[in-house]
Amino acid sequence: MRVGVVYGIYVLHPVTGNIVLGYVGKTRQSLRVREGQHRDEQPWADTIVGSAFVIAKGVWTEAQLDACEQHHIRSLRPLYNIDHNGGNPNRIPPWEAVAQRQAREPGWTPHQPPAVPYPRYAPYAGWTWRQWRRVLLAGLWLLLAGGLWWTAADVWHGWDGPRNAAVGASVPYGVAGAARLRRWWRRLGRRPRRRR
Repeated sequence: MRVGVVYGIYVLHPVTGNIVLGYVGKTRQSLRVREGQHRDEQPWADTIVGSAFVIAKGVWTEAQLDACEQHHIRSLRPLYNIDHNGGNPNRIPPWEAVAQRQAREPGWTPHQPPAVPYPRYAPYAGWTWRQWRRVLLAGLWLLLAGGLWWTAADVWHGWDGPRNAAVGASVPYGVAGAARLRRWWRRLGRRPRRRR
């Protein structure tokens, strides 16, 4: 479950000139980014009035976000939505919106974004505290296991038992150390802040 937004965009009606609800959509992106995509790609972008606004926002699953969007499309009856808007007699289909735009702006063609291959991996967006803590604990365990393994080379001879035993013995110490660090971390979070 992630944060999702159902948003609306007001437009000037191409026939009457009144300000009406033109589009209802859903997004998990920032609302500004999603609005920019509409302004770049849609034939009705030149009629947008103001900015996109939030109709509903919450932490939803994909199915819940879809249901919320469908509910608002059916109840608000936006001008340019196609899906879930079949009962709207004032709906403008995409081909008609393109024809209206070309009448307003001769030679207009839909914007096609350049074909740029997407990176295979998502860009680094920053780590949460939980991820940093896991990396820190894993690093401490590796340091402890490696240190015991390296120091055991001078005390015991052979590769079979002693060095592997040192690494194995570090596991319970690592788990105990992680539990102690976790208790300390929680205690640190509960301390009241000093007032000035």
